[in-house]
Order: sequence, then C-alpha cells, then structure tokens
Amino acid sequence: MCDYGVDGLEVAKSKGMQNMFVGGAEVLKPFGNPDVLIINHCLEHVVNLKEFLQTVKGIVNNNALIYIGVPNLNTIPYQYQNNLYRYFQIAHVWNFTNNTLDALMAKEGFEKIESNEIIQAVYKYTGVSKELSLLSEYNKTKIMLSVFDRLYTEKCQKELELQQVDDRLSVEQLKAKQLEDQLYIKKRKYKKYRKYTKSITILYIATVVLGVSIILALLFR
Repeated sequence: MCDYGVDGLEVAKSKGMQNMFVGGAEVLKPFGNPDVLIINHCLEHVVNLKEFLQTVKGIVNNNALIYIGVPNLNTIPYQYQNNLYRYFQIAHVWNFTNNTLDALMAKEGFEKIESNEIIQAVYKYTGVSKELSLLSEYNKTKIMLSVFDRLYTEKCQKELELQQVDDRLSVEQLKAKQLEDQLYIKKRKYKKYRKYTKSITILYIATVVLGVSIILALLFR
C-alpha cells in the first residue's frame, strides 16, 4: 500500500496492515507487476492524470484489473444535499462523472468492466487507446451547472433575507434595551425623589414640633 499521507499509513499499520510505503504508484515497481490495483479516492487529488496513469500502466500486467473510486459530480443533489461547499474541496483538483472517468481511462487504454452511480468502478488494462465522445456529457453538465447556479442564487437570497430579519431583530432589541435603560434611569430618579421628599417631610414635621414646643414653653414660663 502506498500513500503520500504519513499519518494515514501509520493508522493502517496500527490496524495490522503491512508493506506501507510513502509515495505514489511508482514506489510499487520493485514489488513486481500486480494483477489487481486499487486506486481509491486518489485520482481527484492528482495534478497530472496522464503522467499518473502512465506510471500505473508501467507497473501492472496486461489485462490487470484496476479499481477506482472517485466522487461523482452528478451525485451532489442527493449524496451531498446540494451542498457545493462540502463537495468542492480545495484538495480536489479534478471532478468526475461516470462518463468523464470512462473517457479518461479509455484514452489511456483501460476498458470499463463495471461501475455504479457513486463511481466505484473496475477497469481492465488492454493497452488499446479509444476516444469516447463527451458531447452529451458536456450538455448535461452545462444544464446541471445552471441548476446549481440557480440553487446557489436561491441559497444566497435566503441567507440575505435571514440576515435582514436578524438585522431588524437587532434594531428592535437595541430599541428595547434603550427603553429599558430609560425606564431604569427614571426609576432611580423616582426613588431619589421619594427619598428626598420623605426627608423634607420629616424635617418639616420636626420643625413644626420644635416651633410648637418653643411657643408653649414661652406661654407657660
């Protein structure tokens, strides 16, 4: 098994797998020509597909079986719930459909044996290069991208509407907070006023009592 990710190889080793090598298909050359080769979720990360497949052809036997698994552009609506952000990753250099992968492999001398909708495919190396038409795939992809564009536009519009609602709520919350602060200030002023009038009342009563006491004292002296 080979992989460019050292961490992934360490995980494989921890699970009992042996013969782990860092690198691409070229590191398998010293171990002979395999009859079966598994390339699972690798092609979408390879920058130079032609060079990579040339390396693969250089190490496998004639009529060798190649298993390939890649994400399918056509499965975005249900496998990725129309989430383009989840599908279009920076790490993915290429995006495939069944037909585009078939065309790529046929041109490099691989004949399709079996495939399914999520692109788990098996090819046989024949060494005979064939050109497959992708016109229908181009038209279908063009229509699909227009649908994605519409869905993305609708998503952006909904997000904008939600943001506008949030903004209105924020304004109303701010107004409510300002009103609450005003009421709090008024309550504090009212409490101070009551405390002040209470003190004045007590002082007035005390003054009256004192004045009456002085008058009575003068009268009965």
